[in-house]
Amino acid sequence: MRRALVVSSVGALAVLAFGPTLWSRFAADDFLLRYASIHATSLGSLLTSDPLAFQGGGNFFRPVWFAYDWVLTNISGDPALYHGMNVAIYAGVTVEVWLLLRKVVSAVPSGIAAAIFALYPRHTEAVAWYAGSMDLLPALFGLAAILLALQQWKRLPRLAAVAVMAGAAASSKENAYLLVLLFVLVQIVRGEPLRGASARRAFWEPAAAMVLGGLAAVVWRLDVFTKVGGYANHPWTPFRVVTAAGSDILAAASPPQLPMLIDLPLIAVPVGVLVVILVLGGRVAIVRPERRRVMLGGLAFAVVALLPTLNVAVNLNTSSDERFLFLPSVGLAMMLAGALPARPERRHFGVLAIVAGLLLGLSIDSSLNWQRGSVLASNVADQVTALARTKGEVLLLAAPETYENAGLLMPGLDAAVSLRGGVARVAWCSAVDVRRVGANQVNFERAGPGTYVGRTVGDARFHFPLSGGVPAPLTPDCAYEAGPSGPHLGSATSVTVRVAPVLRPVRLAFFDGKNVVAVSSR
Repeated sequence: MRRALVVSSVGALAVLAFGPTLWSRFAADDFLLRYASIHATSLGSLLTSDPLAFQGGGNFFRPVWFAYDWVLTNISGDPALYHGMNVAIYAGVTVEVWLLLRKVVSAVPSGIAAAIFALYPRHTEAVAWYAGSMDLLPALFGLAAILLALQQWKRLPRLAAVAVMAGAAASSKENAYLLVLLFVLVQIVRGEPLRGASARRAFWEPAAAMVLGGLAAVVWRLDVFTKVGGYANHPWTPFRVVTAAGSDILAAASPPQLPMLIDLPLIAVPVGVLVVILVLGGRVAIVRPERRRVMLGGLAFAVVALLPTLNVAVNLNTSSDERFLFLPSVGLAMMLAGALPARPERRHFGVLAIVAGLLLGLSIDSSLNWQRGSVLASNVADQVTALARTKGEVLLLAAPETYENAGLLMPGLDAAVSLRGGVARVAWCSAVDVRRVGANQVNFERAGPGTYVGRTVGDARFHFPLSGGVPAPLTPDCAYEAGPSGPHLGSATSVTVRVAPVLRPVRLAFFDGKNVVAVSSR
């Protein structure tokens, strides 16, 4: 009875925190992925070829995820189905997190930590965005593999199930290749010996099954894809690794609504949270040395889970790519569970209730941002489609990238227009981040043959790579660079674009913060 109560409670908290996304529409990569599934000749074609070949090829071969997406596509095109499945999978992952924590700590701290995991605002991108299911599914299968490995079933059925789940995780996203290391960390935290007769059953046989499942996924990938894939447009450099690690740390300790690089004093929020965590965590480690192993094991879990994505930084202005924190946050939950007392005092529950209420409010608000952002994305896609009803090219001097912490239409705008019946080529020059929906936040003026200068007002900003320098063109049809003031920490208030349309006739327009405005009308 108690187990059923905890399972239903943490699952309900997960649904409560991100339930508003059930009313969201599609956004950004969703359109590319839906285009791939809708135009696939069969399920087999998605499993034996590059699903994104229609856009010149991609770096991602995730057959289990694409099979899942194909099934949903053939059931309905209603966004509510897709977002409902995201929320349901998230609730399932939350229950798995509690089951895992229950293997390393007692009932009360495991329940509290799982509840905090359910309410964690940095899960918004993974849950509220349909494409975020590419992070939900590998977590669901990966944690299932670990939990199965910890069971006392008959040897061969258990190992077979572990291999299947590990293979499914690795075939959903590449970060699951390190699943075996996460399992080993869990066993170390549990105090399982690495040697002796019991170690073979507890450690090495399940680890070998996970490796075999992962290898099967790698062989499948190489046979079809002939390359490892991943985020190849983000090369591995020391600067990127340091930047990504720093952004991950700051993002993990802050809500997604804060534009920290635009308003630098806001960095005080995660710094303050980290100081509190270090002070309280250090105190627990000193007073209760028996908890150190769980806390350090959780930290190691988080670090290992982050390793595959340390070439991609979380955007601390818009929270783009915060989904990479999803699997590592399981380790953070383990750290929290290790720091909590087995029998909290009444005053502890008061503090925890305040924290939970704050996290719930932040998660609901960030989910609503995705819902409002998806409506904006849909409206903009409709307006661009109206310009793309005849052949030629629609070239946007500025296209919407984010609203608050929600992704909008980059990439995916051209696929969204095609799905709506547009026939013109659609391309864009620069990206705009907005924090409110309103017209006249962006304006462009002609500055010479094929050259236009754009400026923003209020909170709107043009997006630039954090690495600085002249950015690579977003599409072959246009080049862009920051205005005289230059980019500042990934954004700028002015931009210069130079158009080179591929097709004629060309229709120039731009996103002004709410609508798509034809250049000729200004």
